[in-house]
Amino acid sequence: MASRLRLSGENPNPRPRSNYTPDAAREDAAEWKPEARREVTDLGDGSELVHVPRFVPREVAWEWFDYLDKRIPWVRPTIRVFGRSAVQPRDICYVSDEGLTDLKYSGHQPHAHSWDEFPMLKDILKAVHEALPGSHFNSLLLNRYKTGSDYVSWHADDEPLYGPTPEIASVTFGCEREFLLRKKPTRSQGMWHTQ
Repeated sequence: MASRLRLSGENPNPRPRSNYTPDAAREDAAEWKPEARREVTDLGDGSELVHVPRFVPREVAWEWFDYLDKRIPWVRPTIRVFGRSAVQPRDICYVSDEGLTDLKYSGHQPHAHSWDEFPMLKDILKAVHEALPGSHFNSLLLNRYKTGSDYVSWHADDEPLYGPTPEIASVTFGCEREFLLRKKPTRSQGMWHTQ
């Protein structure tokens, strides 16, 4: 399954890029309603995948992309994977609600930024909540893939701070990339028995 921000179709009254400001992006996002088309895939065991294509206007998406690329304090930390240290193969920035337990993965604990540090992230979060009614997200791990060599490995997003049934929302800006999912084997499925 591919994750993509579909850039086909224009806002009927697009603003010229030269005059486009963050405030204009907020106004366009406030007026925009996501396409009625939603692709829902039942993953079994009470889980589902909801894909909402083109959930903001093209101009807003590019404004957000520019903002994220230029204003986020990206870092590329060293992590531990299978007992070895390695530089994480993508840039990250972590933002969370105040008081949320700190995120820690692969021996790395990213600095938790406040939503107030990056006002446009609140606009993106609002658009996600509107596209996924009833959702509530308490944190955001931004990932920037600068080249085709940057990636994220298989992982579960099952850190204890997200509770027993974590929900994630993935929003993609820029180039299209594959977003692959696979069912995590249960402990009994993953065990080998010898006689």
